[in-house]
This record gives sequence, C-alpha cells and structure tokens, in this order.
Amino acid sequence: MFLNQLKRYLRDILELSVLVAGIAIVLQIIFGRDFSFIGIDVVGNLEQVLKVIGKNNLVGLFTLAILSWIIVRKR
Repeated sequence: MFLNQLKRYLRDILELSVLVAGIAIVLQIIFGRDFSFIGIDVVGNLEQVLKVIGKNNLVGLFTLAILSWIIVRKR
C-alpha cells in the first residue's frame, strides 16, 4: 500500500517535471537564450546532455532509450 502510493507520487512528480521542462524549452526557443524560465538554461542543459550521449555513442543511446521507455511506458 505504501509502495503503491509512493510510486504514484513519484510518477506524478515526473509527469509534472516533464511538463515544466517542455514549457521551459518552448519559452526559451520563442524568447531566446536570455529568457530563463525558473532561472535555468534548459536548452543549454539539454544540449550538454546530447553532447555527452554523442560522445559515448552506443552506451549513451542505450541509456537514452531506457530513460525514454521509463518515462513513456504505460502504467
């Protein structure tokens, strides 16, 4: 019972954070890099993550696939 509530709570937090990140990316694309939603350069951080994945080739791609699957899988 406690574990199910914790999983539901963490899932809700993840969904909210993905929504906020999406909004931040769109706003930063529209208003440019000088616009900083919640004080964080989301597009710059995303670029850094993609560079790391690019440097690590297959391992980074595999990790990205697992993370994507975790985020979008059905409940």
